[in-house]
Amino acid sequence: MCDGKRGAVFHTTTKGFLDVKDQGEVFWFQDQKVTRIQILIPNQDWEKVKYDLTEKLGPPSSEMPQVFQNAFGARWEFEQGFWRKGDLVAYAEIKVLPGVQKVFGNGPATRGIEVTITDAAHAKLPETTANSLD
Repeated sequence: MCDGKRGAVFHTTTKGFLDVKDQGEVFWFQDQKVTRIQILIPNQDWEKVKYDLTEKLGPPSSEMPQVFQNAFGARWEFEQGFWRKGDLVAYAEIKVLPGVQKVFGNGPATRGIEVTITDAAHAKLPETTANSLD
């Protein structure tokens, strides 16, 4: 990273034994600049995280639940949202481990909430990428 290459610095811990949760931050670098920050929140209080992001960035630009379904047809929905304020982009979701079941219960296992903060260019939003028809 010191030579201007891509890389990441992790400052994370994993807590729990049967219900594992991640906590901490990950800083992504490119050309000696921070391009993305991920915040790992160990709790499942989606409403609090959504409220805090809305207070800082305004209402979410979009919200659409992640849907998971098992072979028997049982469905689970987990919240996620996308915020944008100027050039700042934030994406938050409940981190679900596909194919991994909770130890106690029958739903998918989760590792907490993941919030990613970056800018429009690094988020690869349509208006920041080349036109595919040109």
